[in-house]
Amino acid sequence: MISNNAPGPTIIGAACLVWWRGALVLEVQNPRKWRVDNHGEVHIGLGGIGGKLEEGETALEALQHEAVEEMGCPLALQDAPVTYAVTPGCQVHEERWHAPGTRPVFVWEACLPGLVPGRSVAVFRGHPMGDPTPGDLPALLCVPAQVLLAIGRGGMRLGEAQQRGASLRAHSTIPNTAWLDLIGTPAVLHLLHTRKEPLAKVLLEAALGAHL
Repeated sequence: MISNNAPGPTIIGAACLVWWRGALVLEVQNPRKWRVDNHGEVHIGLGGIGGKLEEGETALEALQHEAVEEMGCPLALQDAPVTYAVTPGCQVHEERWHAPGTRPVFVWEACLPGLVPGRSVAVFRGHPMGDPTPGDLPALLCVPAQVLLAIGRGGMRLGEAQQRGASLRAHSTIPNTAWLDLIGTPAVLHLLHTRKEPLAKVLLEAALGAHL
C-alpha cells in the first residue's frame, strides 16, 4: 500500500501525461544522452514530463517544478478516480493512495530493464497552464497516442513521426533522420499495450483515454 507521496523508499520520481491539443507532450532527451548504434544511426530518447524527487519534496511538488523547468509552465492536474500499480513483472492491480491532493493514474515500479525494485514513479494526468516551450530541454515532441504506440513497436525516425502528426517544438537542431526510442513512463505505456491481461488494458485506457 502506498500511503503518501513524500520522498522515501518507494516514490522516487513523478511524471505527468501532459495532453495539449490532442497530443501527449514528451521531453526530447538532451544530446549528451543520445546513442549512436553500430550503423552510425542516432537514437534519441522520448520521456515523460517530470523527474526525480529532491530531498523534502512531495511527488506533486517535484512534478510542478520539473514542468516549469522543462516546458515553461505549471500543470493543471486531473484527479484519477482509481490509482493502479504496475509491478516489476508488469502485473497490474488497483492500489490504495492515501496522500492528500491529486491522485495519480498509476505508479510503476522497475518494470523496465536495469531498474531496481522498490523504487517507484507516480504518474499523473493533466494539461499545461500555458504554451509549452522547451526550457532546459533541447525540444518537446507532441505525439498523438497512436504514434506513441507505433514508436514503441519498433522505433521510428523523427521525420516519419512528424509526417504522422507529431509536432516538434525545439530550440536546438534535432536531426529528422534520428530514431526515436521510448524511455521511462512512455516505455511503460507501450509495455502495457503489449499485455493481454484485462487490467493492463483498463489502465492504458485510463492513461490515454479518448486519445487512443
